[in-house]
Amino acid sequence: MLRRTASGRTADPRPALPAGRSARRADRRMLIESLGVYYPAHVVSTADILAGCRHKVRAPLERVTGIHRRRIVAEGEYSHDLAVNAVRDCLSRSRYAPHEIDVVISCDISRCSGPNSESLVEPTGALRVAQQIGLTAAMAFDVRNACAGFFTALVVAQALLDTGAARRVLVVSGEHITHLIRTAQLEIDGPRDPRMACLTLGDAGVAAILELASGEGAGFHDIELYTLGRYSSLCVGKLSERPHGGAIMLTDSLKIAEVGIQQFATHAPRFLQENGIRPEACDQFIMHQTASRSLRRAAEALNRSFGRKVLNKRNTIYNLAERGNTATTTHFVAVMDHIRNGTIHSDDTVVFGIAASGQTAGSALYTFDDLPDRIRQRTKRSLPKQSSVTIRRPCLGTDRPRVRIESWGIVPPGPSPPRDTLVQLASAAEACFADSFYDPRDIDLLVNAGVYRNEFLSEPALAAVLAGRLQMNDASESPDDKKTLAFDVASGATGFLQACYLSSQMIASGAFDTAMVVASEIDYNAPLWPDNVLGLEETASAMIVDGRGDGETGFGKFLFDDDWDHLHRFESHSQNRQGRSALSFARDGKLQQYYLECIERTVARLLEETGLRIADFDVVLPPQISPSFVDRLGRQLDVPPGRLVRLSRPHRDLYTSSLAHSLDALARARRVTRGMKGLIVEVGAGIQVACAIYHW
Repeated sequence: MLRRTASGRTADPRPALPAGRSARRADRRMLIESLGVYYPAHVVSTADILAGCRHKVRAPLERVTGIHRRRIVAEGEYSHDLAVNAVRDCLSRSRYAPHEIDVVISCDISRCSGPNSESLVEPTGALRVAQQIGLTAAMAFDVRNACAGFFTALVVAQALLDTGAARRVLVVSGEHITHLIRTAQLEIDGPRDPRMACLTLGDAGVAAILELASGEGAGFHDIELYTLGRYSSLCVGKLSERPHGGAIMLTDSLKIAEVGIQQFATHAPRFLQENGIRPEACDQFIMHQTASRSLRRAAEALNRSFGRKVLNKRNTIYNLAERGNTATTTHFVAVMDHIRNGTIHSDDTVVFGIAASGQTAGSALYTFDDLPDRIRQRTKRSLPKQSSVTIRRPCLGTDRPRVRIESWGIVPPGPSPPRDTLVQLASAAEACFADSFYDPRDIDLLVNAGVYRNEFLSEPALAAVLAGRLQMNDASESPDDKKTLAFDVASGATGFLQACYLSSQMIASGAFDTAMVVASEIDYNAPLWPDNVLGLEETASAMIVDGRGDGETGFGKFLFDDDWDHLHRFESHSQNRQGRSALSFARDGKLQQYYLECIERTVARLLEETGLRIADFDVVLPPQISPSFVDRLGRQLDVPPGRLVRLSRPHRDLYTSSLAHSLDALARARRVTRGMKGLIVEVGAGIQVACAIYHW
């Protein structure tokens, strides 16, 4: 049981984890079974990009960054195309067929889906990749954490593999970010403009299949990531506020490089020491490829930390000259390039330095198997045809020990909501902490599952900004300081339950002890386009989950399912309307009927696979789309009205905050007793259905 100390902080009777948030806890290492990369064909030079600026920019950009050229997508090619082509390249040298992939995680920043920098919001990029490639058995969701997105997805993948929830995980990113160059060319007015970093970008796609290694030696020794939210304002990507529209990135390049270099120089030596690796035993060091001057400074700082010259031109990879900064794909674009040119060999050990806006920092240590030899041999196989057989995704999660809901908080809907995503999230989190044994410094993992936010913010992760707002271990002076990892999960209206599941798996893996899941929604068009709104309740919620209960209370089985026949029943993306950012969406008039049909099928599967009946549940917590929808769902599932949580007050769709509001209603009505069993249901674009069994 948790108890209060004299200082009011929670005492943890179990041994503390290392200060970094580590993904390596199991005996078997996570291995890159196959790697795929896709480069667009079009090449553009730095000189041409500078020449295209509206105002003449006198800056030695090529000399400072080391970027001579970069790849840019062809007309009509977008993020999804880069991702799909990278997956095809990856599968072409894998021994697995598409239907043998258990999970697909998409982690790109841009999600660019149209010619005017339109950004896809729903359905998720992962779901669209799964449908096009034929990943018929794969659970699909997006992870977003700025340029650290790929490594964040690897941390999630490691937990799923460690707990046995997955055997094979596909991580993919399609970064079409060069559309930011067009916006920056219109807006930059001098060499110190915060938009200058946009001119360094390049496009690429990367995909990797991960599994646990069958033997010793090869694989990830460790991955440690942590978030320093105090610095989250140093790089911000969002839609431009100017009439021409488009997306833009505002970066304090000097300060963000300074923080990243300092963190890598202090973290990496301790990280290698904890993994029993001498720096000289590392064959290559690969840092986030932003600018050659920053890479040189990072190498010098790390050598000072080692107390000797370890990094040099032979073992420090500079991959900028022909690629530019390709965001989430940068490390593995560099890996593929240097496998092909013979720099990285089979059995080599590589140190990755991770730095991203947010600010997320950390290190990863990887030893290759024979993958470099296989890539250089260029042996590929044809992809099998898409399977016409429906593969039933199994229920996920273990019965014991269970991860429990420790506390929750909500922002009650009101007549005049703040219409500020961060304010709402902070209010919900503070309400959650007010009813919790924990305070912000105790949280190891912060996951945001909200969908619609101010300014179509694409980076940093909103969770990282919130971590800074809550002072949640938001700075680090030494490697021993307590740290938090913050990132966003996107899975539409099912995202909150998806985040609960992932948090449960990451806790069950032993890498984390406590997690906070948050969500907030604003109806983006309300002030600008009031006759074209989604009908969302502008509210927020927060929930703390941990593994410190009695082992009986908490989440049991989860089931996630989707129906590709309904993939396009609801779609939303950003657009420019009359010089302002707006949300464009298309919603089928029969969407709620399709939701009901998909929920009924998924719940029937859950009952079949668990041997339960709907009558075995004391309470059902449905998606709070509207009172009438809840009533129809109750009739469809044959749930007695007294066992259905129905928020009778007229309201709009509670979306990602449905679960927390339902729990709050149960508690206020004093309907919760020990030993109760509940069925949680969420549904969203895709159509995706998420179910979970909860034990009180």
